[in-house]
Amino acid sequence: MTVIAKTAAKISGAVMVIGGGVAGVQTALDLTELGYKVYLVEKSGAIGGVMARLDKTFPTNDCSLCILAPKLVEAGRDPNIEIFTLASQHVFLFPGYATGADRDHSGAQAEPAGGGGLHPAYP
Repeated sequence: MTVIAKTAAKISGAVMVIGGGVAGVQTALDLTELGYKVYLVEKSGAIGGVMARLDKTFPTNDCSLCILAPKLVEAGRDPNIEIFTLASQHVFLFPGYATGADRDHSGAQAEPAGGGGLHPAYP
């Protein structure tokens, strides 16, 4: 067993990744490999970001969807990644404490993305 595999077996917890572009999706995939539950929060209706709208990538001229599609499929199938789309995110960070609350664009309150609530000092 490698050092990374031993470390991954010990890690547990949840992480909220804000932004469902290629960097957010790759971050979510990397974190699930380390054993974290990931909540991927995206403000638009789909993950993939700007890269999903590109034809070619620089400097190699590779097809952008040829690079992105396998990552999107893997993220969609991973049971440790929960994807929230059409969400705006209000995140409060305190030393040793972080939480978020989702609101969809209709203004309706959604389930908190981390299982936590808002900090009582900041309603």
